[in-house]
Amino acid sequence: MPDMVYWRNNLFARTIIYLLPFCLIALIPGVYLSINTGKYILAVIDGMTVISIVMVAFLPGIALHIRKIIFIGSLYLLSCVLLYYIGLSGPGLLYLQLGCIFGILIFPAQYAWWPAFLNTFICILFAIAIFFGQLPWNDLKNPTSAWIAVSSNLVFLSFLSAALIPGLFNGLQQTLQKEKQLHQQLNKEQQSLSKAVLMLEQKNTELEQFAYAASHDLQEPLRMVTGFLTQLEKKYGSTFDDKAKQYIDFAVDGAQRMRQLILNLLEFSRVGRLG
Repeated sequence: MPDMVYWRNNLFARTIIYLLPFCLIALIPGVYLSINTGKYILAVIDGMTVISIVMVAFLPGIALHIRKIIFIGSLYLLSCVLLYYIGLSGPGLLYLQLGCIFGILIFPAQYAWWPAFLNTFICILFAIAIFFGQLPWNDLKNPTSAWIAVSSNLVFLSFLSAALIPGLFNGLQQTLQKEKQLHQQLNKEQQSLSKAVLMLEQKNTELEQFAYAASHDLQEPLRMVTGFLTQLEKKYGSTFDDKAKQYIDFAVDGAQRMRQLILNLLEFSRVGRLG
């Protein structure tokens, strides 16, 4: 049964597969905006991001963890460029949060807090740059206050994601482990049941053979008793009184009933085999 490493890698692969065709939805408007505003760096970064995703998807010989780092790094680079040139009105903060969530999902649980701390570090760097007027933001009267108000919510959501998502994965991992253990236990019980059924079939075969042999062997002395009593009555019947003849009849009748009981036992032993 697949473990959490498999599901993380599978999620990453599916993300790349579905992300490639949807990149055009963000690439075309980004290129159009960069041409209209003269900020051609946005088009360059958008193109580099798409190229990096294509490399992650199709370039051979790259280790899986390197592909993940390239993907997350491209996402963070794109978000920082968008924040720098567009500001709060652009999707930069959204991409930062997506980078945090994707980082938590596709990397092992021991690295879950790293994206949250990285988002916090980026927010602090931008706050310092805004305070010293190093960002080209002209549409906000008080950009420092606005940035603190917005980025604090980003940091809150980042740490909340880092706290909740690994717990969800741990619960899923425990569920998968329990299911795996239950499956293994069920297989063991099925094997034990199969062995028990096979042993029962062997015992039934042995019992049938024993019943056949026993019934055959038991009929032989009964036939002798019946035969000799019949011969005794034929040869010496004239000398027997009625009481003696009655005793012989009782003995012959008992032997015949005993033989019939043996035949019934043999028939009963064949019931399971004959259905």
